This record gives sequence, structure tokens and C-alpha cells, in this order.
Amino acid sequence: MIRCLEKYIKVIKGISDDEEEIELNEQQFMLLQMMYTSDIDAEMAMGMLEVDMESLEKIVHELVQLKVLKSVGENEVELTEIGTKYIVGQMKKNISG
Repeated sequence: MIRCLEKYIKVIKGISDDEEEIELNEQQFMLLQMMYTSDIDAEMAMGMLEVDMESLEKIVHELVQLKVLKSVGENEVELTEIGTKYIVGQMKKNISG
């Protein structure tokens, strides 16, 4: 019964189970936000996050494992539907909260 109520509340709030389980650190969140708002390359991402290529690759790898990013080419990734829903939801929370 409690599980049903939790699911109902999530549906009303527009929260999916995928969004509920995603926990990102500041750099991961910033990268997703940058990717959502503009077309960025690795150089730009490294500069904005103040990390080297190895650290950026680690961040991207972690985000792919969380299924918020997906590989679309040899050196190219993009937001998944889950990632887009997550970042939009977080941005809405930040604006209203």
C-alpha cells in the first residue's frame, strides 16, 4: 500500500524512478547543464570545469553508466532522455526553490 502511494505521489509530482535515483556531484551536474544549454566540445568542458582530459573522461564515463549520457560516436556523447528529464527537473527546482 505504501509503495503504491509513493508511486502515485511521484506521478503527480512528475518524478520518474530514474530521476529519483540519480545523484550527481557538482562537476557532473555542471557538465550536464552545459550540455543541455549549449553545444560544447571537450576543450570547452575542461576549461569550464577546470579539469584535465583524464578527469573529464572519468566524469563522462560515470554519467554514461548512470544512463544520463550516451555515446553517439567515437569521441562524442549526448544527453539521453533520462539525462534531459533530470537536468530540466533540477533546473525547474532551482528556479522555483
